[in-house]
Amino acid sequence: MVPFLGFNLAETTSALPPRGGAQAQQKPNSVKAPTVEAELKKAQRSRSDKKPTKTLRNLLALRQIAKSTISTASRRQFENKVPEKQKLFQEDNGIPVHLKGGIADALLYRATMILTVGGTAYAMYELAVASFPKKQD
Repeated sequence: MVPFLGFNLAETTSALPPRGGAQAQQKPNSVKAPTVEAELKKAQRSRSDKKPTKTLRNLLALRQIAKSTISTASRRQFENKVPEKQKLFQEDNGIPVHLKGGIADALLYRATMILTVGGTAYAMYELAVASFPKKQD
């Protein structure tokens, strides 16, 4: 039998319950999938003279990394700037709301206006060129 991920498939399939009879009446949810630790112990028992396979060690390392890096707690505390931004945008100083963000908003607005006016002019030019076809000699 060909080893798959460091396991002999004959070993893993022989551990499955037989089909039919009293075993077939059990709920399908009652069968639990083997954990990585259980597979590692199984591999250590079957190969007591060898170390666990590299694949299993990698799986355990990956599991530890996933456990340690996924966290709901924030690592850095950020200052809440929402009240400041609310005051800035609600201020009645005559500046349009789309320009109250500062220089970056003004540059984006101007670039958008230049592209819009330029694109409209170019479209009208192409329309004029297309409406007067060239004369053939």
